[in-house]
Amino acid sequence: METVLKASLSAEEWSLVQMAEDVIGRAHAPFTEVQVGSAVLTEKEVYGGCNVESAISGLGICAERNAVNHAILHEGPDLKIVALSVAWNRREMIRPCGACLQYLNEFSNNDVKLIMAEKKGSTVMVGYLREMLPYRYEI
Repeated sequence: METVLKASLSAEEWSLVQMAEDVIGRAHAPFTEVQVGSAVLTEKEVYGGCNVESAISGLGICAERNAVNHAILHEGPDLKIVALSVAWNRREMIRPCGACLQYLNEFSNNDVKLIMAEKKGSTVMVGYLREMLPYRYEI
């Protein structure tokens, strides 16, 4: 993984980060107040998602999986994810959790680009799914 300036991102990557940052405010996080936004780029389109917490532990959903589900709703389960961005309302870089990484793996290939940001910062961390999830569960 490497840290780069947001200004050095391609136009497509920049739009992913912008969408992730734009949907942060739509997150439903009354318990933790941690608001997360995400955007996935498929071979066809870009889709956003935000985290949604529930009073019942484990019933909520992460922004990344919400964005993937949004893409599935529009493209069906055969979609292929090319890249994902994630951003949040805190001061450090955010990284997808293991469950989200595995979920991404099931709708992509090993070369999914991951762009991780914090909304107010000028840098992002860029990596790949194969780096962050080296031992994927495959069936």
